[in-house]
Amino acid sequence: FAGKEGCAVRRIVLDAQYSVMTSALTMALKHGRPDFQVQNAGPKTKDIVKLCRSCRADVLLLEVCPHPPRTLQDRLLLANDLRDVCPHCKTVLLVDEAEYPELATAVCEKLGVEPEYVESDWDSLFAGLDAGRYDMVCNGVEVTDERALTYDFTTPYGYIHTALAVKKDNDDIKTFEDLKGKTTANSLASTYMELAESYGATVQGIDTLEETIQLLTAGRIDATLNADVSFYDYLNVHPDADFKLVAQTEDASHVAIPVRKGDDSASLLEAINTAIEELRADGTLKALGEKYFGQDISSED
Repeated sequence: FAGKEGCAVRRIVLDAQYSVMTSALTMALKHGRPDFQVQNAGPKTKDIVKLCRSCRADVLLLEVCPHPPRTLQDRLLLANDLRDVCPHCKTVLLVDEAEYPELATAVCEKLGVEPEYVESDWDSLFAGLDAGRYDMVCNGVEVTDERALTYDFTTPYGYIHTALAVKKDNDDIKTFEDLKGKTTANSLASTYMELAESYGATVQGIDTLEETIQLLTAGRIDATLNADVSFYDYLNVHPDADFKLVAQTEDASHVAIPVRKGDDSASLLEAINTAIEELRADGTLKALGEKYFGQDISSED
């Protein structure tokens, strides 16, 4: 749109992962169009909608990458929020040529439906499912006996191990048993919180892995538990992060999609199971695991 004479676009809000990309895009947009007003959204992505409204932005330009808070799902949710507040502002997504295939999108494509994403904190995910705000939860949910009493689960699409992380200079915690009397941080109502408490740890509630790692490396907690693949993904992006993995569970946890129990969800459950098996058979699940976690997690072997 930058090259069209007479273009009504004047005010642009831009959010990209790195400052180099932000600077390059800003220069490209303003080249030959000094009337363009380009504003960088800054580090707080949650303030983007507020910024668009205050400056009456014509276009919101968003880079999509594999890491929160700039995943495709994050961006679609942001675009939806912007539509309610600034209906005149158009959202433009910048996507890598290799694209960013998410499991939820892949499943919906197999089902022949258009996904609608609903944002929710982890500790309210199941409440939203119960209330009918959405039909399924695709967010790395581990199957447990307790959860299976309330929800029907699909065929597992992933198999993960719970890993124990501590600061690199911590030599006191080497096993899960060493957590007794220590402090950890994890999402409330998560299996990681329950496991930490079972070993005698005091758990501090936290929303995201990013915040948890910050607490850990700052020495404000002694350890944290999460999926091994989540730690690997974080280390791929932050290879110099000041923590190490010292232990992991022997048995793999099954990761699946929960839906509400009942006849109303029976056909949906069957359709999702069929989609998952097709995605497993055509190599999509394997490719997703290798792309984002560096390994295939679609098989228990």
